[in-house]
Amino acid sequence: MLFQVDDYFESPNSDYRGNPLITAFPQIDQETIAALMENRVNFDEIERTHSADLRIQYVMRLLNFFLPLNHQIEFCMKLWSLILYGYKRRNPLKKATADTFAKLMAQIKERTLTASSDGTAFDAMLCALLIGSPGTGKSTSVKSLLARLGPGLLHHAKHGATYQLLSLTVQAPKNGSARSLAQDIFIALRNAGLETGQPMPYIHGRMPKTEGELTQAITELAQKLNLGVLVLDELQHLYRGADGSDNDAMKFLTGVINRIGIPVLLVGTWECMGLLGLEARIARRATGPADAQYRRMRDDQEWEAFMDVLFSYQFTQKVVELTAEMRDKFYFHTQGVQDLAVKLMIASQIDAILDETECLSEISVEASAVRHFSLIAPVVRMLREGRRETDPVLWDLEPSDLNDYMQAFATKARVTVRRGWDRSAINAARKVGLAEAVAASLEATQNVGPEDAAALALASVEAAPHLPASDHVAQILTETTALAPRPTKSKSAKRQQEVAEAILGFDAMDLRRILFVASRESSGCEGIEAALHEANHLGVLAEEFA
Repeated sequence: MLFQVDDYFESPNSDYRGNPLITAFPQIDQETIAALMENRVNFDEIERTHSADLRIQYVMRLLNFFLPLNHQIEFCMKLWSLILYGYKRRNPLKKATADTFAKLMAQIKERTLTASSDGTAFDAMLCALLIGSPGTGKSTSVKSLLARLGPGLLHHAKHGATYQLLSLTVQAPKNGSARSLAQDIFIALRNAGLETGQPMPYIHGRMPKTEGELTQAITELAQKLNLGVLVLDELQHLYRGADGSDNDAMKFLTGVINRIGIPVLLVGTWECMGLLGLEARIARRATGPADAQYRRMRDDQEWEAFMDVLFSYQFTQKVVELTAEMRDKFYFHTQGVQDLAVKLMIASQIDAILDETECLSEISVEASAVRHFSLIAPVVRMLREGRRETDPVLWDLEPSDLNDYMQAFATKARVTVRRGWDRSAINAARKVGLAEAVAASLEATQNVGPEDAAALALASVEAAPHLPASDHVAQILTETTALAPRPTKSKSAKRQQEVAEAILGFDAMDLRRILFVASRESSGCEGIEAALHEANHLGVLAEEFA
């Protein structure tokens, strides 16, 4: 879409005055950057009284919710400064080269030459780098700023055929080569050039064949369109180990960065660190003030503030207060990943609307996490157990289809509501899912067979469906301790001592020894559960759903 620029703003920075590519925007401070990035959700209290199918649609608005964090705001402020710096070097209204040369010669003759301030002899740093964990808002934070400031192609009508494309984002093709990446960039620029209706290089001709021709075409189009920043997203797609394809791609990027003379932002997961190691020249250019690493939120004041805002969007009929326990429950299942926290909020609200409880609770959030986060649960567990975010195992393990799953789930829920739903059927399905988790945990103890585990789990869940998986596992193991050799009152004191010594002679992690010791030292389920937790005998799945 083409936008006409009619108004210009006086810049307080003397370096920027008279440059329409910069003065088309007013002075933007950090507070304004934060406001531009933030994306709240349309919300009206009256909407809580609407029908269930409508409220399920309202909940899906949260997919567009974005609350920028401090480190994201700081990076985008740096990126904006880099874009302005690039435009400063490419002022379309600066004096012609011939005039500048004539003025320079005259100064030399008259001995009035002063030190230069144009920096033409320097290899300018026009590369930015943004890497981090999946789901931490890398692409979203950049798009939220650039899409609002530059919603399309700008036309500076007062300056003739001067056009301006603030940003262009291209996603690196999976298992792609340098050539395929170059073609994608070229096609995106060519499409933008067609929108001008003006003569542009390469837009009506054939596709450039060689990488050299593609680089030349990209350079000319980017400069003709006054591109502000080229964003290359999902850069980790190019990394397949230290082979020739990677080196080719990195050499191509180096050539583009050198020739284009326009800021280039590289965005990707931690795997990009391996890519940068293949090309020292890019690593050098990407090391500077406009680089950042996005990590998940820690369980601190920032997480608390984020959850306070997120919990203000409750479309259930009953509104609940965000307690410390509820925040902890969300953190347990998301480990501070923004994207996951939002999706858990969506799933929990839709489930509450479907089962007619119409409010969020720790138990209902637990159930929603068990039901909807099975794909991502192993990754979250690894983070919870202390795995570093930079660990190669976690570089790109977030399921790419989780967002699609949320869309499909909401659609199915709306259809279910319109047709009328059987609450007992929904509850039955939840019981089955909980029983499966309990059974899997029992099997993980290696003391209960699959069939027995399934039967015991189902019976326990049927008796107390409100309890979490960990409580069911603890109770079942407590009730089945008779399977282990334990002393009884019918035994002689000597025999009891022999049995006790035999049990204590088992391995320290043996389930029979753990239960025997716990039952001697305490009474009731709590002491036994604590011992099982300490020995990690509740099983991976039970811990996941606790």
